[in-house]
Amino acid sequence: MKLKIISYNILNGFSTDKLPYEFEKDRMIMASKIIESQTPDILVLTGGYLWPFAKKVSMNNFSKEFSKIYNFYEKPLYSFRWAPVLLTKYEIIKYDSSMSKFHLNYLRSIIKIKNKILIIDVFHPHPSKSENDKVDFLKDVFSKHKLPDLLIGDLNSFSLKDDYDKNKLLRGYSTFMKNPQEKINDLLSGNTITFMENNKLIDTYKVINSNFDFTIPTNLLSTNKDSACRIDFIFCSNKIQVLNSGIIKTKQTEEASDHFPIYAELEIK
Repeated sequence: MKLKIISYNILNGFSTDKLPYEFEKDRMIMASKIIESQTPDILVLTGGYLWPFAKKVSMNNFSKEFSKIYNFYEKPLYSFRWAPVLLTKYEIIKYDSSMSKFHLNYLRSIIKIKNKILIIDVFHPHPSKSENDKVDFLKDVFSKHKLPDLLIGDLNSFSLKDDYDKNKLLRGYSTFMKNPQEKINDLLSGNTITFMENNKLIDTYKVINSNFDFTIPTNLLSTNKDSACRIDFIFCSNKIQVLNSGIIKTKQTEEASDHFPIYAELEIK
């Protein structure tokens, strides 16, 4: 059984990144067209919730906007910033945020696809969290709960399999962060992604793509690519075969968010 997944950080629920946090309908329409052209079976939107947006425009607009594709939709159980939103063609049996200590930014969904059950975890740790913070959290989750079939999201982490130029990153990060040396050193440790790989979770992008490519920044955020990095991931268990994967880069994806959407086409055994 084949399954296509897209993960997309949509920047503050399609609102501006700074006060007064105004809803940007044009970005949502653009993103909707991108998703409709790809027609994934499962869509994960990280950074999907912003308070002013939710007050002004109902969260149910996500389900309306993507209703041509999806029958099932889950918004966050609680009203918190940057929460993930999950849309799927298949029945959602359970949607659980109780295991998270990261501002509720770790959510587990259990999906029923015909006679198969898939555990899908979405993780979007805040950029301020260190690699050790994330590893300690994941150790706790993995020790107490069944390992997911899929772990998806903006992990704000680097993979050691990607080829980074430290000096270039320092130049790039210094444009938006004071004294980025400590942060870059932490990210380049690769501890979070290594921990996940040691737990037999597979980076679907690297199965297909040997060359480095980045998921942030798009031109909407910056035309300076010195800070370019791959921090959005779709991981799968070893019982799932990776058929294809990549980063969607078009004129529209340069403008719809600060991240590019990523995808994976999988065979569920």
